[in-house]
Amino acid sequence: GGEPADPRALSSEGHLDSLGLCIFLAFAKRFLTECPILVLDDVVMSIDASHRSRIAQILLEEFQDWQLFITTHDEVWLEEISRTVAAAGAQARFNTQRIVRWNINEGPVFQRYRPRWER
Repeated sequence: GGEPADPRALSSEGHLDSLGLCIFLAFAKRFLTECPILVLDDVVMSIDASHRSRIAQILLEEFQDWQLFITTHDEVWLEEISRTVAAAGAQARFNTQRIVRWNINEGPVFQRYRPRWER
C-alpha cells in the first residue's frame, strides 16, 4: 500500500540482503506450489538480529506447510530459529541436525544438534 521506492535507496548490505530474501520467498510462494520445498543456505549472515528474528517468524508462519532445509554456520541464528519454533509450540515439526563431517563418497553424516549450553 505504500509508495514505490527504488531499492538502491536502501544502502545497507543487510537491508539489500533482506530485500533479496523477501523477493526470493515471494517467488517461491507464488511459483513453487507443486513442490513446496525451500532450501536456504546461510541466508542471514549480513542481516542484523532484529531482522533475523522476523525472518524466523515469517518462515514459521508463511511456510508452515512447506518442507524447509535451512543450513547455517551461525549458531546464534540457529538458536534464534529454535526459540521462535519453541515459542510457537512447533518443536514436533522440526528436526535440527548438525553435519559432523562430509565427503564426496559418503555424503553428509548427521548428528542431533545440541545447544551450546548443553554441549
